[in-house]
Amino acid sequence: MVSDFVIASSTLGMITISLGFYIYGSWLIITSDPVTWRVLSRHLQYISIGLVLTTAPLLGWMFPRLLSRFGGILTIHGILGLQAYAFLLFAVSGIVPIIRVKRRHELYTGQGADVVIDDLHEDIRTWRIRLRIGIVGYLTFWVGSYFLGGIYYLNRYLL
Repeated sequence: MVSDFVIASSTLGMITISLGFYIYGSWLIITSDPVTWRVLSRHLQYISIGLVLTTAPLLGWMFPRLLSRFGGILTIHGILGLQAYAFLLFAVSGIVPIIRVKRRHELYTGQGADVVIDDLHEDIRTWRIRLRIGIVGYLTFWVGSYFLGGIYYLNRYLL
């Protein structure tokens, strides 16, 4: 049987690696003007990998053990993590209408990869603001949860 230390170390490693995917995916969007569908698609590939690397250990290891370890720093860690995912859902409420508009304009076929996003619909700026608020909130709470989880890891397994 694999020890808690090995699983905790693997979890911390996966979540730390996901940070690199988040940073690179964010850099793609921040440095692109205008943001085209080609840029957005590439961005989403990296962000999706980061989400999988974060969510898999959450669902597979952290969440099932939540009630047995609830208290102190883990309570705050869990609350911050839940807030991060709440902001992620808010971001999804912005990206879903954007994807619908993309389908309506048949941009999934590979044609129009250089179409400027803001030209597709009159409400797209509002959806993008919702998306940005959700992303900033997610990353803010994710970083807070990550640091508290790291502190817990240090205290429990290394000190």
